[in-house]
Amino acid sequence: MYKQDACCDAKIMIAKTSLPKTAQRMAVLRILLRVGRPVCVTEILDQLKEEKLKINKVTIYRIINSFKREALIREIATCQGIHYYEAACVHHPVHPHLNCRLCGGIFCIAPFVFLPLRGLLSKKYDFSMEQINVNITGVCSQCLNKRET
Repeated sequence: MYKQDACCDAKIMIAKTSLPKTAQRMAVLRILLRVGRPVCVTEILDQLKEEKLKINKVTIYRIINSFKREALIREIATCQGIHYYEAACVHHPVHPHLNCRLCGGIFCIAPFVFLPLRGLLSKKYDFSMEQINVNITGVCSQCLNKRET
């Protein structure tokens, strides 16, 4: 979990976008900021139920899509076809993910420094980098241990 401050406050983050600040958007973004790890829509719905908030799945997907357009969140697609979402803020920079092809687990790796790549791509290839996705598929230690027993 990462430390949250004003720059990672849902209200401030949404205010910096073109999106209207609705209670539903605020609730979903607060969840993504609070959990501090990638979550799927089912997990978001479960969190909302725990908070006694009712938002249907279609609305969640619309909110997720609007957040992606505004670069408030990042999407991680897994080899199982499940999409996970995580906050995109200063305390949660771009980083690679490990995806276990057996159990479907998704694990965050410490961020690498990608900023020098932005300048290189711009200068050498006249290319403006907007997003980086690094997902590594394999088998996690728990699944490896189950195989060996």
